[in-house]
Amino acid sequence: MALPEPVRRGQVQPKDYQNDEYYGKLQPLVAALAEEVPDAKYDAKQLAVMLIQILHFQEAALGKDAMPPRICPKLPIKLLTDPSVNGALHAIALKVYEIKRARGLKAIEWQNPGKRKECLEILVTLRRDLERRRLLKVPLVYISPSLGNETQRLREYVRRLQANLAETPDEQGVTHMVFPFGPGGDPDDGKEYTTVIAVKGNQVRVHYWYQPDSYDEWIPSKAVDSKEVVPDKSPPGGRWKVTPRWVVDSEKYNEWMNPADYTTPEFDAEMEAAEARGGKEGKRAGGSLTGTAKKAKTDAGPEVAVEPLSQLDVHVATRKVINPHKAVGEGGKASVENLSQGQTNTHLAAYQPAQPPQAPPPASRQPPGAAGPSTGAAAR
Repeated sequence: MALPEPVRRGQVQPKDYQNDEYYGKLQPLVAALAEEVPDAKYDAKQLAVMLIQILHFQEAALGKDAMPPRICPKLPIKLLTDPSVNGALHAIALKVYEIKRARGLKAIEWQNPGKRKECLEILVTLRRDLERRRLLKVPLVYISPSLGNETQRLREYVRRLQANLAETPDEQGVTHMVFPFGPGGDPDDGKEYTTVIAVKGNQVRVHYWYQPDSYDEWIPSKAVDSKEVVPDKSPPGGRWKVTPRWVVDSEKYNEWMNPADYTTPEFDAEMEAAEARGGKEGKRAGGSLTGTAKKAKTDAGPEVAVEPLSQLDVHVATRKVINPHKAVGEGGKASVENLSQGQTNTHLAAYQPAQPPQAPPPASRQPPGAAGPSTGAAAR
C-alpha cells in the first residue's frame, strides 16, 4: 500500500502544535503568564497559534527559498517550540504582548504580506531579547586554516549567520571547529538517512540527515527500519568537529544545521572512545528509509524599541531555488535521490580533497568466474 504524500520539507504543520498533548505541555506556561501579564489572557490555543504564525513567517521570510536579503538566521526550532516556563516561548509571549501594548495593536499580522517589514523588525527584536536572556546561544566557530583558500569564504558564511569567529582552536567558548573532509571526501552517498527522535502510535518523528531540524516531521513508522528513539548526545569537551559542509549547508538553509550530521572521522573516533568508556557523550546512531544503516541531532508601558531594518547587518546571498526533496515515495520507501537535488557536488567542490590520478585499467581480463566489484551502496 502506498504511503500518503509527504508535506513539503520545511512547511509548518499546525497539527503538530494544535493538539491536546501540546496544549497540556503549555498549561504550566499559561499559568505563569496569567500571573505575569494577566491582561494578555493567554491560553494554550492562543500560544499555539502565535507559535505557528512565527514559524510560518520565519520560513517564508528567512528560509532556504526566501527572497534575499535574509536579514538574520532562522531561530532554532527546538528553542521556539520549548513550552517550559522561563523558556524561549515564555520570553516571546512576554515580548509580543509588550510590543502590542506599546503600538496599540490587537494582533501582529504575521501572515499579511503588507506587514512584512514590520514583522521582520519584530522578529529581530524577539531574537535580540532571546540573546539578552541567554536563551539563544550564538556559536563560536573556529575555521581551520588547513582549508586553504576556502577559509575566507567559510568565515564570511559564519558572519552572514551572525555567529562569532574564533582565531585559535583553544579559544575559550569555542563550540564548533571546522576541518577538511577526510580522505574519502564528503561521506554523503546520496541515500536518505534518518534518526528517529520520537514515537507516537504508528507514527515516528524523524530527522533527515543533512537537512535542518526544522524539517523534522512525522511519518508512518513502517517507512523506517527501526522505531528506536535515539536521543541527542553532547560532544566530548563540548566542542563539535565538523566538515565544511556544516557551514555551507547552514548558510544555504539560513539556520544552524545539526552538527551530528557533519562530524569528522577523527571526531567519530573520539565519540566511540567516549561511549566505550561508558560516558554519556557519543554520536547518535541513525536509521534509514532505504534499508541501509548509517553510522552512528497591565497598564501601557514605555515605548518598546524594535530593531529598525536599516541598522541591521543585512547580507544578500544569491541562491538557486530547487524543488523540495521528497520524504517518502511509493511503496513505503524513501526516494534515493541526492538530498541536495544534484547540487551537492557543485556546491562543495572547492572543499573536496584532491583525488589522485586514476591508473589505467590493466590490459588483461579477469579470469572466468572471478567476482567483480559490488555495485550496491555500502553501509555507512
